[in-house]
Amino acid sequence: MIYNYDFEFQNAIENTIKVGVNIDNYEPTNKRYFTQNIGDFSNKIISTLLWLKEKKKIKGQPEFIPLLGAIIGNCGPFHNYMKPIIEQAFNCKSFLTLGYIKLTYNDMEETTYHKFELTDIERSINSNGIFSHNHHIWLTLDSGEILDMTFLMTYKSINDKNFYKTVVNEGIPFEFVTRHYSELPKGMEYKPMFVGDEVLNKAGYNIKSLTNIVVWDSYPENI
Repeated sequence: MIYNYDFEFQNAIENTIKVGVNIDNYEPTNKRYFTQNIGDFSNKIISTLLWLKEKKKIKGQPEFIPLLGAIIGNCGPFHNYMKPIIEQAFNCKSFLTLGYIKLTYNDMEETTYHKFELTDIERSINSNGIFSHNHHIWLTLDSGEILDMTFLMTYKSINDKNFYKTVVNEGIPFEFVTRHYSELPKGMEYKPMFVGDEVLNKAGYNIKSLTNIVVWDSYPENI
């Protein structure tokens, strides 16, 4: 079966509506916001994160949550926090997307990461919002481009024994997925299941749990 992320994303919107949640209109565009210039994009995000850290120092507030800790294992809160930054930086519309990732090796061996079933979310909603199952969250842009700023680093932190040694010696090795779904590496598929922050809140997911990140009055000029 041919992988069609846009079709699956439309199904994820329908899944979201079926559990009683409305979302902003999704109007696909043929634009490409950043896949042709990944270096500039990464620099914008990294400089913004470092600006946040410096802003904390200037304000004399408690130490900024370590960047590594803000990213690894924090896919929901981190992408939710970065969503308005992305939209302003690229003048685009983005959607929090709840789902999982499937990797296929040698056209045969399949591995899924953070997989869950539709009924898991329905159960969370019907049990007064007790969200405890596996999951992954990323941003889908109206261009069909996928922005995932946490999976690769979380994956490496678990599977690469030299990861933290690299962090200590060389700094954080920022790695993001910044591609249109049709340009993902062979064998890599993002599987959207639900869309938007409202369904997450309804299911009991604390999407705003990065509480000690400073919220600024205006965005830094370099984004």
